[in-house]
Amino acid sequence: MERLANERFYASNDIDELLDRVFGLTSRDKLEAGNMERRMRRMQGDQNSLLRKVKIVPFCISVALFVFLLLVRITPKGEDVQQRCLAMLVFITTLWVTEALPYFATALLVPPLVVFLHILNDKAHPNNLLTAKQSAKEVMSMLVNHTTILIMGGYSISAAFSKCQIELYIAAFLQRRFKKSPNLFLLAIMLMGLFLSMWISNHTAPVLCVSVLLPIIRDFPTDSTYVKTLLIGLAFACNLGGMMTPISSLQNTLAVSFLEKAGYTVTFGQWMAMAIPFCTVGTILCWAFLLWVMDPRDATYIPQIVYDQKQKISSLHVVVVSMTLLTIFLWASFSVTSATFGDLGIISMMFMFIMFGTGMLSQFDFNSFSWHILFLIGGGNVLGDAVQRSGLLDTLSQTVIHALPSGNVWMVTVSLCSMVICLTTFVSHTVASIILLPIIVQMAIQIGHPHIPVICCALAISAAMALPFSSFPNINSLLVLDDHGQPYLEVKDFLRVGVTFSLVTMTLIVTLGYGLIILVLGYNIDPTPVMVGV
Repeated sequence: MERLANERFYASNDIDELLDRVFGLTSRDKLEAGNMERRMRRMQGDQNSLLRKVKIVPFCISVALFVFLLLVRITPKGEDVQQRCLAMLVFITTLWVTEALPYFATALLVPPLVVFLHILNDKAHPNNLLTAKQSAKEVMSMLVNHTTILIMGGYSISAAFSKCQIELYIAAFLQRRFKKSPNLFLLAIMLMGLFLSMWISNHTAPVLCVSVLLPIIRDFPTDSTYVKTLLIGLAFACNLGGMMTPISSLQNTLAVSFLEKAGYTVTFGQWMAMAIPFCTVGTILCWAFLLWVMDPRDATYIPQIVYDQKQKISSLHVVVVSMTLLTIFLWASFSVTSATFGDLGIISMMFMFIMFGTGMLSQFDFNSFSWHILFLIGGGNVLGDAVQRSGLLDTLSQTVIHALPSGNVWMVTVSLCSMVICLTTFVSHTVASIILLPIIVQMAIQIGHPHIPVICCALAISAAMALPFSSFPNINSLLVLDDHGQPYLEVKDFLRVGVTFSLVTMTLIVTLGYGLIILVLGYNIDPTPVMVGV
């Protein structure tokens, strides 16, 4: 007690200061993880097991596939690097799909494998492989990129909202409007995710939307079908929201950029004129599809949100909301302000500096970020770069493209969209867009109607949502945990609806989307068949 009496917080009457200093000793995630571990050990009755988190059979199958692909050649002769990369890709994907290990732990395995298997080449001399020391230096630098910082900005906004209970106000507003209509509440959440993704990217919007959902879904059991439907619906709506504007996702930005380099333009307004009706219809279809397949009848009403209704609006509320709106505005207007800020991540860091530097957010809030998600994304960054640098994705893409049949523009677009969705399901949207879109632009120019296949394929990249690791909105929903640290969703939940809805979305792209592109851009499609080749 004498030692505690010497601490500054001991005599303090400020409960916030006391909590910040006590919780600053460790992160909230660590405290919750410790409690969860103790509960799990008591439930399992096996406190001495070293492999509590390992599913033995799926892990052994994954290892067997890895060894098989290392020993049995599938890639073209002389492409040993691609063979090793394919083995790693299948190994990591299998571990993720089967949940043989925790997701973030599997992601942490990617950098060592890339180094051990000597997959990375020298960018200046592509025929030369990097040494282990050089590879290690590169993969460590890949773990954090501008997307990671952008997501941290989203976490900071979410934490600031939580500090002011703003997310409770929003959740309570939606609960009052739709408390007796859970299905309409689901649609409202999906439309909110769609709208936010339109302006602040579908990497940041899911984080903010989940903060609104958490006060509501915590009143449901972990195995609630309605909660599963809510989280999947939000993820799919944010995937569709990634199609809405040229700044909603990287694939849209790259599509516009590559077209401009080839001498073809798509304005911000033209893209929105095509995408807004398409995405709105897609979201409503997704809502109806989820209600039909998931059949969430376990919720008859939305639970009331408990919060301090007498709390008055303070200067903290005004500053947080003002800074958040300013940050969102800067994100949304980045096409104009890019010469000043250079990257969206810089805007995120400015917001974080103000929030943490002024003390509106504390060390406790920073420690509470979902670091497991950030490292999962980091592992995906390394995996994507390895697949790109090894030439494996290019080989797979070229193989499929050369197999495309000759036909009219619509047939070629359908074939390309099918290829894009298949590849992007297993590789992140970011990596797929970087590799595939330049090739697709080259083909589209030969067809004579470059806008149509390029824009359709950019939309198709966002439509790949069969696996939880296909996109960040999927990952974000997958890793939402209940108060006991248990996930609401599993991989099989995404597979149940993701495969079918990806196909539904692709069908919508090559019908409604195809027609909207022609209508907005004023194309006059020549029915004469065209030859495809690269």
